[in-house]
Amino acid sequence: MRAVILGGTGAIGGAVAARLAAAGWSVDVTGRDPGSMPPELVAAGVRFHQVQRSETSTIGRLEGDGADLLVDLLAYRGADVRALIETVGGKPGQRLLNSADPDTPSAEQIVHRIGERLNWDGTLELLDGKAGPTAGDHPWRSAHPFVLSTTASERLGYSPEGGAVELLTQEVDWIAEPISVR
Repeated sequence: MRAVILGGTGAIGGAVAARLAAAGWSVDVTGRDPGSMPPELVAAGVRFHQVQRSETSTIGRLEGDGADLLVDLLAYRGADVRALIETVGGKPGQRLLNSADPDTPSAEQIVHRIGERLNWDGTLELLDGKAGPTAGDHPWRSAHPFVLSTTASERLGYSPEGGAVELLTQEVDWIAEPISVR
């Protein structure tokens, strides 16, 4: 089995690449900077391709006829999604929806969890100096927010591994591990 991961050198893409490689998949990842390729992925046999997200013809060639799985972690804009559809839309196959965390913690909750995992016992000084139920809310929590939902994915059988703060804990531990070894 062969996988192509667009944005495969970041935290999520790197974890996906490592897991697939450990399961015996042939894995290709894309990124802008070869220097950002984690050494553990190189050791696992994962191949790096320097490709910009906007280079759809290169992505199409990389995917070719032999990719069993395409994971896109870089589709941030509508133009990216349209380009992805143009790249793979004419190829038959199963599709997986992009899924988000099942909940949305506040920025304050995120900072507290990171601090807790790194043994930080400081206090937050909010910009407006006021604490309360909306302290630490994200700027996109507004009258007309952009909301990501896992509802469609859950209908297809997706089951979240945990809430956003719980998953953040695992991510912080993974990032901090090499630091604590030093």
